[in-house]
Amino acid sequence: AIVINFIMMIPTGVIVAVTNMTFILAVPIDILSSFILPGNPIGFLTLEAYTHSCQYQIIHVLFGFKFAHYMKIPPRITFSMLLTSVIIASIVHYITAIYLLDNVPNICTHENPSWKCLLVETFYTSSIIWGAVGFIKTFGVGSMYALLLFGLLLGVVLPIISWVLWKKFPNIKWLAFINFPIILAATNDIPPASTAAFTTWFLMGFIFNFILYRYAHEWWEKYAYVFSAAMSCGVAICGFVIFIILQNNGIEFPQWWGTGGPTRDGCPLEIANYSGFVLTNKKLYQFIKSSIMTIITDLFLNTSVWTVILIVLPILYYIYYRKFRIFIFDQPEKVTKGKVIRGKCPPSYPNGWFWLIDSCNLARGDVKFIQHCGRDVVLFRGHNGKPYVLEAYCSHMGGNLGIGGKVRDTSCIECPFHGWAFDGETGTCVFSYDNRKVPRKVDSFKYIDVERCTPHISNDQQPSIYLQKIAENQETKLRKYECREMNGSIFAWYHAIEELRNKPLYELIDIKDEISRNNMEVRGESINYVNCHIQEIPENGMIITSLITFHFDNIYLGSDIRHFDFLHDSIVDSISFIKFKWSLLAERASTPNIREIMKHSNTKANAYKMHLFDRFLKEDNLRYINVMSLDCSLHLFNKYEIYLFNTTGFQIGPSIVYLFLWSPYFKLTFFHTLTPLEKFHQRVVHRIITSKWMPYWLSTLLLMGEVKQLYSDMKVWNHKIFSETLNYNIQNYTDQCLHAYRNWYAQFYDGCYEREAKSLFW
Repeated sequence: AIVINFIMMIPTGVIVAVTNMTFILAVPIDILSSFILPGNPIGFLTLEAYTHSCQYQIIHVLFGFKFAHYMKIPPRITFSMLLTSVIIASIVHYITAIYLLDNVPNICTHENPSWKCLLVETFYTSSIIWGAVGFIKTFGVGSMYALLLFGLLLGVVLPIISWVLWKKFPNIKWLAFINFPIILAATNDIPPASTAAFTTWFLMGFIFNFILYRYAHEWWEKYAYVFSAAMSCGVAICGFVIFIILQNNGIEFPQWWGTGGPTRDGCPLEIANYSGFVLTNKKLYQFIKSSIMTIITDLFLNTSVWTVILIVLPILYYIYYRKFRIFIFDQPEKVTKGKVIRGKCPPSYPNGWFWLIDSCNLARGDVKFIQHCGRDVVLFRGHNGKPYVLEAYCSHMGGNLGIGGKVRDTSCIECPFHGWAFDGETGTCVFSYDNRKVPRKVDSFKYIDVERCTPHISNDQQPSIYLQKIAENQETKLRKYECREMNGSIFAWYHAIEELRNKPLYELIDIKDEISRNNMEVRGESINYVNCHIQEIPENGMIITSLITFHFDNIYLGSDIRHFDFLHDSIVDSISFIKFKWSLLAERASTPNIREIMKHSNTKANAYKMHLFDRFLKEDNLRYINVMSLDCSLHLFNKYEIYLFNTTGFQIGPSIVYLFLWSPYFKLTFFHTLTPLEKFHQRVVHRIITSKWMPYWLSTLLLMGEVKQLYSDMKVWNHKIFSETLNYNIQNYTDQCLHAYRNWYAQFYDGCYEREAKSLFW
């Protein structure tokens, strides 16, 4: 036994340390013991007892050191305490066992349910199967249980299958939760565990390692291991007090649901055939059918209704959690551009920061080819974890780096055509090896007239020359675009003026700290596609859902407040006695008295608004931000008014909007991005961020309400023209806002112009 444990100590210890699972070589040792000591149940029990004891001691020492490491307890103190506790526990255990055997009547029998000694019965059954009967008679060829040996093969194969499926289909998220070692290890305690034990284990694991881990992670991180140790000590102390001091002296312990009477549910899963059916070897399916029926009977018919409920409810909650925790709506039918006449429009691709991809969709080493904003770029994440954006086509022979390109070293991407590498930090073509980057020197040639292929005729009767040298022994590089990663997304800076291509005029707003400060989390996003000019959407409305359970209304960060009363003033068309009243203020952030203009009458709403101004409005970005304050109230029967919320909105640049909602009842944040995929074809994303306490179904309902109203506006956007000439009533505040907004937005067209692509499209 000592030799076996000495050999297997390191591999089993590694498994325990990595997986945090109690792992012992039970079955292999049972088989080995059966061959070493055939027909000797006492010898088998002796060998098994020593091997199991040694393995458990090794595992408990490992767990002790692991807990101590996380709790920052020094190793020497840990070892001293473990050694002392083993000595004390052995003495107490021996004295307790002798005392119980001498004083408890009918101990370790079915006549005394409180002292049945299920583990002892398990060892006894093992001694009969492996020791008295022997391995060959029990599991040999032609024996009743020979087919069970295939379980050993399944135990090896199933984890491999699940791992291969997980690697093959990484987008199927639930595959990562299928862990056969954990599933199979849970059956090690049957026998002697009861269904009550499994229910308790499941509930404790679900509460502490799922609910508390996600919703009170700081508490879990700080106290989980201490609490685990405290629970273990509490079980030991309670066991001693309840069973030794109280029950052993005839003192009845107080009872509540589940501890006695008709509510007590032991449902022991003890020994095979205990339900009364006899297993035969006629057909395999009969054995499987009988086993399944026994499990169903044990878990449901012989188990109290409350135990079943306690198991089913967490499972249902988990399904609900997986469905609505982060709800994604991706417009199923992409709107095509069609042949709608759009009128005279500003340039289709303004200057600014534009969304490229969600961070979670770009792992280390990933390469993406992206076409939007009139540009073809390659986005990749280096092995250093940073994202990079370069011109998509190799300067050698035009290979597409985004299709088949590979990430090399820390920050380089390799062309799939001839292997030329380009540094994401600079765009320079380099020889990249051992994290060293040496610029590649090249000679550059260019067609004299590529469209007509007109040659240069020399006077010395030399062959006609179609290409001329334009550079010699110089570095070559691709256009590099500035990119930022924040708020769960990756953005690229595009500017039509070459000198400003790598010099962003303003920076994005990072709302990570604000989300953490208000204990909020991302709950979902909607992805939609609209056919119109890019300016029309933020001008006419970056849409968010109002926060009324049965109403799907909209708030707009643009300037057209008037169409609220026309399109979005009621819950549904058939309910006329419930209306919404809107009040809008819109102003450039660079306005000197912006704080006075935006001051709110509600003290708390104003404090939150001023906090946002202090946090996000800086001297270097004021010119590029448009600020909005929008109040919403509910009117009932044209008589009663209920104040709902105030929204502070920042549109920064041409395509990004941040909305911060304050209400007496909640706080919400919305983050919107607008990306031109091509002319008159926009990708609109609305991300909802709510307080963690808000039910998942409610945040999903709000998001889907936004989608519903967005569709109603898309019917207008997809078929309208861009109005070059606008007729304003300049005395009206709303028209003043529209006029000011168009003047503000026009700054993002600096240097932009429309040009027809001369390359061939296939």
